[in-house]
Amino acid sequence: MSRLKKPLDWLGDFYALIDSIPTFLTLVVIPKAIDKRSKLFKRMSAAGSVHDFEKMSGEHLKESVMNFLDRRGVKIQPRALDSLLVRVEGDAQKVMNELQKFDNYFATGDTIAEEDVDLLVARNVEHDVFQLINAVVDKNKQQALEQLADLLQTEDAVRLLTLIQNKFREMNYTKQLLQRGFKKEDLMRIFNASKGRVYYMEKNAQTLSEDELSYQLDVLADTEFQIKKGLLDKQVALELYILNL
Repeated sequence: MSRLKKPLDWLGDFYALIDSIPTFLTLVVIPKAIDKRSKLFKRMSAAGSVHDFEKMSGEHLKESVMNFLDRRGVKIQPRALDSLLVRVEGDAQKVMNELQKFDNYFATGDTIAEEDVDLLVARNVEHDVFQLINAVVDKNKQQALEQLADLLQTEDAVRLLTLIQNKFREMNYTKQLLQRGFKKEDLMRIFNASKGRVYYMEKNAQTLSEDELSYQLDVLADTEFQIKKGLLDKQVALELYILNL
């Protein structure tokens, strides 16, 4: 029974703490999740103020970047902004780190181009896989092979195969959402993606039919099977997948 009382005793102590906080002190509580119907939430709301801080993403994050640069008199090209957000995976803290880096390279009156982002911001695998998928959808074998060769210099072939499969699953889900009437803004929120990335997600989903998407997922599953069974070298298997587009 003593074990059951401990949480209740702790809660009672916390209520007492809330009621006795001096006016010159501020208690900040940042929960991972909370039930707004709970007694605890209602008690804290009555004793102070509750604020919801949603994760900054999509258009809000893009606007924040532009405002940051505008205050310094620096412009950024739309494609450069999209590339920046893709490379930092839409993470607000990573964006701020990169913007602070930009302070050392750009002065008032400068314009940040996509080439500048390529030079200054480290690439992430997801961005490069996204470019590979675009080439696959366009059936541009040469570009797809070049992208693959570049990725294989630093990434394991099996991991790349998994990322490619995930992108086609994402494409399939995007197609289903579009068929159900979801708009660009909805996709940006659901996938936590920039407008530029969502543009290509929509384009790719509309380019491939449901049968083609299903076929690609089947081929990728078969490629995975052949690698795991040792029937094909993992790098050769990925190259053959692209050559057979």
